[in-house]
Amino acid sequence: ILGWIAVLLFGIRAFVKKQTWVIGLILFVFALLPTSNILLLFGATFGERFLFSPSIGLAILTGFGFVFIQNKLKDALKLKFKYFVALLLILIASKSFIQKSSWENSESIALSGIENQPNSTRTWEAYASYCRDQSEKARSKEAYTRWVEKSMAAYEKSIELYPGNYSALYNLGVLQMNHEQPELAKENFLKCVSVNPVFEDAWNNLGYMALNEGKLDTAKKYIDELLELNPIHISGLINLGMYQYRVGDKESAIKAFEKVLMLQPQNEIASKNLRVLRKSE
Repeated sequence: ILGWIAVLLFGIRAFVKKQTWVIGLILFVFALLPTSNILLLFGATFGERFLFSPSIGLAILTGFGFVFIQNKLKDALKLKFKYFVALLLILIASKSFIQKSSWENSESIALSGIENQPNSTRTWEAYASYCRDQSEKARSKEAYTRWVEKSMAAYEKSIELYPGNYSALYNLGVLQMNHEQPELAKENFLKCVSVNPVFEDAWNNLGYMALNEGKLDTAKKYIDELLELNPIHISGLINLGMYQYRVGDKESAIKAFEKVLMLQPQNEIASKNLRVLRKSE
């Protein structure tokens, strides 16, 4: 932090003295600061999108640097230095042109991340999320199945690289839950909450699955865990109402569904269950 403060003070001093190159320094240093993990931890994969502003600053600094060096060189070397700069610019431009192919679409961006960082759990998770999104847009069963399989494989790779990636564990569990792999889904949801005990949706899915399997005691345990974290979790309250109905406590079930409607008046599941329970009284 003291280093950044020193750079800031140096930049202010240079700016007051009308040293134009300091604009480049400020753009480069302070545009990188939010994603540097020095002041705050930043969770996203570091990519080109975080380098747009810093690259402007670097270009300004590079330009002033070339001029500074040019002015310090002897006349015999100045022409050679210009040729060197021209060659360097050509190489940079060609690299930029090649990199352009990585930005053709969302898939190429995700695959480029894997190519550059094959051992990053985040790049594999990003590709898995892309494949999952594509499965939701698929117009044929074959395309849907293909994208789901790709998504599952990418989530599994992400977890293999970092078993503590709780978001990948959760998302893989959701896919497995929705594709008739309940045991694998439960396993991944349990791993998720073991890594991140406050992951509400994982507790909710565990409670929902246990209810559907008729394991009421297990369901109650998971529902209680969720509602202890968040007493107004809508799905958790609905699951609680369903549990209480299953064990014969209609009065408590009605209260649970009424609480849902107080929080979310348009909730159709709670409204329907409440009508059924009141008719049966």
